[in-house]
Amino acid sequence: MIKISGFTILIILFGNNSVCYSQALAAYTLHLLSGVTAKHAIPLENIIESESLNAERKKQINNEYKLLSKQISNDPKNPDLYLKRALQAEQMGAYSTAKRDIDIAFSLGSTKRELYMVAGRVSYHLTYRQTAINYFSAILDYDSTDSQAYLQRGITKLYVSKSRFNSLKERCEESLPDFEKALQFNPSLVEAYLLYGYTNYKLERTDIAINTLSKALQVKPDRQTTIIMLGEIYLENKQTNEACALFADATNKEIEIPKNLRKACE
Repeated sequence: MIKISGFTILIILFGNNSVCYSQALAAYTLHLLSGVTAKHAIPLENIIESESLNAERKKQINNEYKLLSKQISNDPKNPDLYLKRALQAEQMGAYSTAKRDIDIAFSLGSTKRELYMVAGRVSYHLTYRQTAINYFSAILDYDSTDSQAYLQRGITKLYVSKSRFNSLKERCEESLPDFEKALQFNPSLVEAYLLYGYTNYKLERTDIAINTLSKALQVKPDRQTTIIMLGEIYLENKQTNEACALFADATNKEIEIPKNLRKACE
């Protein structure tokens, strides 16, 4: 629980029953060929590696949040304190709570890039598609070389539909230029390689997808998601030798490859 201005907000943390990153990744590897991803993009938790919040870390964040709340009580016109508290709430998945602090920080005149970034991410999680895009676009209006803003704007376009009738293909076409720009300004951004490769693959630009994912492996050779995604594309493109060589190398490095993929090489 986190107390704010005399009332209590229940923050729902991940808890022991949540699906951690590794479990989500395992689910993805088992279902990528099953058609689950035919209409939907790859689960984002398999693309973006985020901090795992164990019990100790949750307690630390909660204590930091309480401390910030006390500081705000003593200095209620300081926008930086609201920004810091919004970042804490975001880490805990309390997006509506984070949004309240973001709105206050803006009302107090803050124009910090970090505020626009967290505002965009929180709007994304609240499925406010155009609002999130506007925040990331505002950052890019100020700095057209901000690779993270391009990445986050592309993610929003790909993962949040304009309507339930907005197809994955349409979202791939819309988001692809942002992932390309993210790579242009940060060639080491693995997440952008993965998403750029994935969107090209879904748009049937297989050669570009393979080339992009191969570059992702050069940047981070042991990334399981990249290996599996590239191997799947090789297999579907009838490049069995390339897929099997990739899986064999991964196995030698003790990187788990799903059984259904290993069978293709038996």
